[in-house]
Amino acid sequence: MSWPLQRELPGVDADALAARMGRELFATPRSAPPSSKTPVAEASLNMPSDPERAAPGDAASQPEPGPPTAPTPRGLAQWVAGVRRRTIERLLHDTFARIELWQMRAELDSLRAHNRALAEHLRLVQDQVQVGHKQIELLRQQLDGTYDRRLAMLQADLGFLQRRVVSLDGSSPPAPTATGAAPENLFDGLNLALQDELLGAPAVVQERLRPLLERLRQLRPDDPGRPVLDLACGRGDWLDLLGQATVPAYGIEPNLHAVDRCTRAGLDVRHAGVFDHLAALPDATLGAITALHLIERLATDDLIRLLDEARRILVPGGVLLLGAPNPENMTVGASTFYEDPMRRRPIPARLGQFLVEKSGFVEAEVLWLTPPAEDALLREDSEAARRLNELMYGPREYALIARRP
Repeated sequence: MSWPLQRELPGVDADALAARMGRELFATPRSAPPSSKTPVAEASLNMPSDPERAAPGDAASQPEPGPPTAPTPRGLAQWVAGVRRRTIERLLHDTFARIELWQMRAELDSLRAHNRALAEHLRLVQDQVQVGHKQIELLRQQLDGTYDRRLAMLQADLGFLQRRVVSLDGSSPPAPTATGAAPENLFDGLNLALQDELLGAPAVVQERLRPLLERLRQLRPDDPGRPVLDLACGRGDWLDLLGQATVPAYGIEPNLHAVDRCTRAGLDVRHAGVFDHLAALPDATLGAITALHLIERLATDDLIRLLDEARRILVPGGVLLLGAPNPENMTVGASTFYEDPMRRRPIPARLGQFLVEKSGFVEAEVLWLTPPAEDALLREDSEAARRLNELMYGPREYALIARRP
């Protein structure tokens, strides 16, 4: 038979111990005369009880009693039987205590294993929940993209029908402007879809703009009552990044389709023309004015007018932030700049900085954005390769940041 005690005490022969305990408990000493009571019973009547069970002050506090001073065979047998009984009882007590300890350890190990299994199951459930959240977000983005593409197609069809009606009627549509808020601008519906095609995902754009956010937070006056105004905010990528950083801001946009998308995304965007909105603002109202990819769409007089209005509206120390494509990158200046038909002409960073400073702003600086990918650069270690990398693969965008004195 396999006893739990053998696993707890590997050196103990449990079968032999059990046989010995049976013989010691129920055997009758050979020298004891016949009696109506067993030696164990008589010993329990004539000898002290187990010291561990004795009450305070009785024989439990005394040393192990020796044999009678005048031993007789009967008394000696009784003393031996009592010692034997107490020894066996202590042995049984220790044995059962060890068995109980072994059982408790086994139960504790079982509980620990169960807890580890529960923790692993919980981790798997949490991983599945995270995967589910990512799938839901992906589906939401896909649905939003499908909705926006479908809406752009319907708007394009509507624009085509409107142009057909105008051509059949013989009247001419109003001329579109870069800064007006007229909803009948024929390119508005297509422009939003074109921005999605050229710019890519909003998260990618926001990652490129993050250095501007850090610089703006360093320079902007710490006044919650002086919000940031984003001119011609388009899809609202920059405005959303400001909101993530808890920077109070709102945007204006002349394209109704873009305003509708931003509103559905929970952004504070108002349908208005750039100069109409600026003219309605009082002096020293805003903490910062931003305009990303707007100045290259303006005529020169309108650009100067924009800078004058920004200086009037900003509080002292207020920040002006402008962004534009970098025509010093020959790929941008000769090709990708013209992918957006609303752009008039490239504005080099040097010209933009000159106009900003001559309009009364101070501390004007240029920040280069969107560096080239490493695999696009020429690997040759020569002056010609370095110069070609600068001309062909330099930063594709830049930002001008300045303060009102």
